[in-house]
Amino acid sequence: MLQINTAGAWRNVCEFDVADGAAMSHVMEAGATLAAYGLNKPKVRIVKMEGGYALPLLRRCPETGWRPVTTHAEAEGQV
Repeated sequence: MLQINTAGAWRNVCEFDVADGAAMSHVMEAGATLAAYGLNKPKVRIVKMEGGYALPLLRRCPETGWRPVTTHAEAEGQV
């Protein structure tokens, strides 16, 4: 699932199969576009839903692009 944070809370944008490589590529491109052109520098991430909870997989960094999430702070954009 692609999520965006524009004002302090993560919101779902698009649900998709993270195991589908083509879908993942298109959604990553869409997320990068939203982050680049959105006002207030929105944060975007890709998560996998497990047991009703969002497990962050990737986060978009303006300087380096998409990167894997390894800590809770990274998932929340605090790093």
